[in-house]
Amino acid sequence: MYSMKFHGGSDVDDVIDAMEYSAYVHDVVHIILDNMQFMISRQATPKGSSYDKFDMQDVAIEKFRKFATQHNVRVTLVVHPRKEEVGSKLGISSFYGSAKATQEADTVLIFQSDGKRKF
Repeated sequence: MYSMKFHGGSDVDDVIDAMEYSAYVHDVVHIILDNMQFMISRQATPKGSSYDKFDMQDVAIEKFRKFATQHNVRVTLVVHPRKEEVGSKLGISSFYGSAKATQEADTVLIFQSDGKRKF
């Protein structure tokens, strides 16, 4: 197991460079990125740009999908749910941001706890 040393908001291209190095040098085949919202939280948007955090998230997801395909690795991306009503079950529409996170995914797992059990 290897760990990348990115903390706080990180440039997605820097993260992808580190992923590429890991896949090539260490033959890594599964990369876990936790968490998407925190990673892009400090990304600056160009002045005069209509980009918002959801656009930046979409671009990042496209880059991760492309990387996974080109390097034949699995990328597990942690995306936290948006705030939902207490007691409601989480579903695909609960993911924070745009639908791109679930559309580009090979597998979608939702973990939830109701205080008594986890499902």
